[in-house]
Amino acid sequence: MHDIAEILCSLERETEKDYGSNYILSKEIMNGTVPDIIERVQLSLSNPDSLQNYIHNMDNFIIKYNENKNIMRYHFRNLTDILQKLKDLQLPIKKFITKSDFKFEPKFFITEDEKDKLLMRGSG
Repeated sequence: MHDIAEILCSLERETEKDYGSNYILSKEIMNGTVPDIIERVQLSLSNPDSLQNYIHNMDNFIIKYNENKNIMRYHFRNLTDILQKLKDLQLPIKKFITKSDFKFEPKFFITEDEKDKLLMRGSG
């Protein structure tokens, strides 16, 4: 969640103030230093209502950006990818637990005969 919080903070800071501000993050969250903002965003991402609000804001931001590319200073971010990452945070977390006595034993797909044959051929 820290990565997406950093992206949202950067994205908000990359918007041109001439065209408005606080497209995605609220003014309350945007107050303070960048690490503080990122921490507040990260905490709010764990709240389903706040997360839904970010998704809604990001969706609206993409529409506004498609209408007017000048609202952003830089154009290297994939906005639909950011929106998808936000939506992915809504998915339930699945835990995969292995048995405590589980031991991974890799199996080689090259037999000893194949190795010997390859080495006996030489470098040519």
